[in-house]
Amino acid sequence: MPLASPSAPALSDTDTCAICYESLHVPNRYDPSAPSYLIDDVELRCKHHFHQSCILEYAASSPSAREKCACCRQRVLDRSGKFMVTMRNENGYVGMIDLGDEIDRQAFFSANPDIERKEAFLALMAQMDFDDAEILLKGEDEGYEGKKMDPNAYYDLGRMTAMHMAALNDDVEGVELLLRYGADKDFKDEEGKTALDLARGQKAERVVALLSS
Repeated sequence: MPLASPSAPALSDTDTCAICYESLHVPNRYDPSAPSYLIDDVELRCKHHFHQSCILEYAASSPSAREKCACCRQRVLDRSGKFMVTMRNENGYVGMIDLGDEIDRQAFFSANPDIERKEAFLALMAQMDFDDAEILLKGEDEGYEGKKMDPNAYYDLGRMTAMHMAALNDDVEGVELLLRYGADKDFKDEEGKTALDLARGQKAERVVALLSS
C-alpha cells in the first residue's frame, strides 16, 4: 500500500464527519499555530468523509449498512463486494484498506471477548508494554476484575506463547514478568519447541541463561 510523507495532509476547517458533523482534525500537537491534521479520516468511493469510529458503528449496524454510504446512500462496495476505503490518520498513513475486514473482526471479538482479551495481552507483550500486560496478568482490567490472564496464553497459529516471542527477541524483562506470574517455561509450541529452544536457536544468550537457571 502507498505511504504518505511523515506529515499528514492538512484540511480546511470545513471538513467534518458526515455522520457526527464534528471536525476531522486535531490541533498540531507540536505547534498549535500550525495547520491541523487528519485523524482517523475514512473516505468512501462517493467522496464522503467520516471518522473511523463513526463509519464502523454505522456499517456494523445491519448486514446491508456497509453496502451504501451513510450520507448519500450510493453503493460503496467495489466490484468484488469489498468495502474498500481510503484511510488517513495522524501518523501520516494514507492507503486503501478493506473496512469490511475490520467490521467482521470487531463483530467476532464482540461475540468472543475472551479471545479479544487474549490477543490484546499477546500484543502488549510483543510491544513490550509490560505495565499494561501486567494489569491483565493481575486480573485488574475492566470487566475482568479477579480473572487473571493465563501467562501461557498462546497464538492459535503455531501455539507460540508470549514467552516464546520474548525468547526470540532476547527479551529478559518480558520473560521475568511471565515467570513471576507462573508461566511454564517448558510449554511447547506446535513444533514441540520450548522458549529455551528458540532462545538457543536465536543465540539469545541472556534469555538462555535465565531459562537455564
